[in-house]
Amino acid sequence: RMGSLLKRAEHNADMLALLFIDLDNFKRVNDSLGHLEGDQVLTTVSERLIGALRGSDLVGRFGGDEFVVLLTDLTSRADVIVVLEALLSVVEVPVKADGRALSVTPSIGVAVFPDDGRYADELIQHADTAMYRAKAKGRATYQFFESSLAETAYADLVLEDELAQGLTRNEFELFFQPQVEATTGQLSGAEALLRWRHPVRGLLAPDAFISVAERHRLMLALGEWVLREAAATARRWREQGLTQSHGPMRIAVNLSRMQFNLDGFADTVQRVLAESGAKGQWIELELTERMLMDDIAHAPKTLAALRAQGLTVSVDDFGTGYTSLAHLTELPLDKLKIDQSFVARLPDDVGAQAITRAIVQMAVGLGLTVTAEG
Repeated sequence: RMGSLLKRAEHNADMLALLFIDLDNFKRVNDSLGHLEGDQVLTTVSERLIGALRGSDLVGRFGGDEFVVLLTDLTSRADVIVVLEALLSVVEVPVKADGRALSVTPSIGVAVFPDDGRYADELIQHADTAMYRAKAKGRATYQFFESSLAETAYADLVLEDELAQGLTRNEFELFFQPQVEATTGQLSGAEALLRWRHPVRGLLAPDAFISVAERHRLMLALGEWVLREAAATARRWREQGLTQSHGPMRIAVNLSRMQFNLDGFADTVQRVLAESGAKGQWIELELTERMLMDDIAHAPKTLAALRAQGLTVSVDDFGTGYTSLAHLTELPLDKLKIDQSFVARLPDDVGAQAITRAIVQMAVGLGLTVTAEG
């Protein structure tokens, strides 16, 4: 039917819009509640999509948690935006599943006929590209296709291949930023900083490649490499006697959302520690506030399993995210890291002083330690 609608639109010089809709973090619903409940959520979402569209529009399930919508009888992009806003609002309404209210959010990519393509496969490809950009912008939003996105998609493809090769060729390295006790000046640990020694572009910081790794699921392999290398380094430091007369000398590792949301992540950590000959007490795991809030239903169980292995759990960049104070008291945590944006303004900025003091006092009251990120 889509083919006939495209032919008619071309004959009449009509404007159409193809929407590629992906449900954010839907795999988590399936994994935690089972496929039957997951299918019920998909059915509810389908009904909501149909209810928000006109009879002349076309909607279909593309596969898994993805839907394709073809909007007809359009006069401008403003018409498309009206529909997009309506779809975002109806899909975001909590869905009842297994007696619980689950929030499901969509990321939507848009390709316009004939500007972005004249054939179904071309429109779907471009809308899919735009959808991934919508996810990168923060999910629960939409993105129109732009020609620059196609160029970015090609660049991503090249970089994805180079990342995979970089892992097999051992092109990645860890640098270590020291952590020091403020009262004594004693070295107490270090944060592992990932760098890629690219054969052509030289030494690259994560900003140059992490977003691509996350979009193409290479972050799982890369994140496990970082954890394994940090654990092996912690073991070597002790074998070489480098940790004597220092503090706990933990190595802090930044986790990605994709890693933390992975089913059995605590088991993966346990396996990596065992294979590296390292103890959990030697490693600190850093998560952002956003990661904790995005998975607040499952985070406490995962954090408890990690701490049971002796690992320290730290909230990175604290003060810039979304943590509810009520949730903070419920989460099994060990440390808060005050974001550098506050620390850099000390001691002159009165506002930064007040926020930093409040975070320290709250942490002490909760039995947590504090790191100031310099």
